[in-house]
Amino acid sequence: MKMNEKTGVIIVGVLLLTASPLGSSRMLQLTSDQDDQQLPAICGDIVVWQDEELGRQNICGADLKTKEEFQVTSDANSQREPAIYGDIIVWTDTRHGNQDIYGYNLATQEEFQITTDINNQHEPAIYGDIVVWTDERNCNEGIYCENNDIYGFDLKTKEEFQITSDANSQREPAIYGDIVVWTDTRHGNQDIYGYDLAAQEEFQITTDTSNQWGPAVYGDIIVWTDSRQGNLDVYGYNLAAQEEFQITSDVSGQASPAIYGDIVVWLTRADGSWDIYGFNLATHEGLQILATPSEHISIAIYDDIIVWDDSRNGNWDIYGYDLATQKEFQITDRGFEQTESSSKIPPLRSLPVSYMGLIVVAFLVSSVLAVYFLRKFVTQSSVISLVWSSGFFLFIVGIATCVHAEISGSGVGNKSILVVGLLLIIFSAYNDSGN
Repeated sequence: MKMNEKTGVIIVGVLLLTASPLGSSRMLQLTSDQDDQQLPAICGDIVVWQDEELGRQNICGADLKTKEEFQVTSDANSQREPAIYGDIIVWTDTRHGNQDIYGYNLATQEEFQITTDINNQHEPAIYGDIVVWTDERNCNEGIYCENNDIYGFDLKTKEEFQITSDANSQREPAIYGDIVVWTDTRHGNQDIYGYDLAAQEEFQITTDTSNQWGPAVYGDIIVWTDSRQGNLDVYGYNLAAQEEFQITSDVSGQASPAIYGDIVVWLTRADGSWDIYGFNLATHEGLQILATPSEHISIAIYDDIIVWDDSRNGNWDIYGYDLATQKEFQITDRGFEQTESSSKIPPLRSLPVSYMGLIVVAFLVSSVLAVYFLRKFVTQSSVISLVWSSGFFLFIVGIATCVHAEISGSGVGNKSILVVGLLLIIFSAYNDSGN
């Protein structure tokens, strides 16, 4: 009879360790160290990004003011390339087998589909009520599309419209106000073109025979990556003055610019990695924002906040920099850690109800077992009593640290303490029952 009771201790302990979320390393971290967060976009206090888990991407976001993360999409297929303006987030979505443009309204918490064509639509951008994207519906038959066009959609009127119709490829759209800009290959190289939605007029911005690509626009200023000097530089164009100007001239290479107000930021190739630099168009002052040996793919800016994806931790995370306070902070993985300040403000992370339920059940079962086996097995041996009490204490501490790791999002729970405590309980139960 005692052997059955001891066997029951082992079985229950193993079930608690393996069946509950505390026994799963994946469930211990809401943002896993192996997950990648990339391609950030920002508007106001909201940062959104592409979040990869188990080989697929979802769209997630964070509120810089409240320090809270949130998930935008949860479909089993991939959602990537987010863009945001105001309360509206748009992205590329593969749930129908092709690539479509979808959107989400943060205010109403409603998701909506923007494109329904059976071909691919991707690379969305948004300003106001207008969403623009790269569209493959007019492509020739073949593996690679050589006739991408730029299309748009008015969220207010629910009307879709075509912006470009040239037989060559137009892609990488960006939009500000009535101005849409993109990369265009109609002359055999890559040029920057634009379109005025109000005047319904298309115009060419660059005419150099080398390649120019990846435009961004704010107000009257358009910026892009340019290869005319034999390396990569950042150039700009003033629509009001109709003047082109060079922003960078360093031979190391500068690419992927973003712009907000008078501030242009970009990635600079230095010492085998990409650093982040900037330039104030009003004061003509250069800015060194980040110099690390890590890699970066994309960068975005809104007001004083610059965000980018960063590989310094071995995976891809989203980081930010405040131009006003000159402080860098981490947005994903460990949550809003001020690297130049001792203050750490990790966001509280909400657990799925099923996980919390299992944790509560595990805690209650262990408590009931504690009372039962304390009365059942602990008899005359003070040594065994001490071992048993220590084991139970470590077991409860292990559960508590794992619960804290789940809620705080730190991803660090002392499972080893939990295991040691469980082993001590089993050991004391065996020895005490054998007396």
